[in-house]
Amino acid sequence: FWAGFVLQFINVKGILYGVTIFSNFIVPYYQDPIIISLFAPILTAVAFTAISCWALGGDLFSRLISRNYRLFNFIMGGLLVYTAIASLMHG
Repeated sequence: FWAGFVLQFINVKGILYGVTIFSNFIVPYYQDPIIISLFAPILTAVAFTAISCWALGGDLFSRLISRNYRLFNFIMGGLLVYTAIASLMHG
């Protein structure tokens, strides 16, 4: 748990999320440092909600997949083959 928790602070996707949001959507429209700093907790709440939904979905799907492991692998393998053939046909 703690390794995963600490990893979130050096997660490249999280850093890119913050840099992209601030540089493209906040700084061009707001110049006051106080207002800009107020966006940090809002973006933190949004990111926490998204990560929590992702974790909950992963937990729910892992239970479903563990019961139907062979079927899941068969379907995913078939989709992988279909994607490869479709890419070659249209590529």
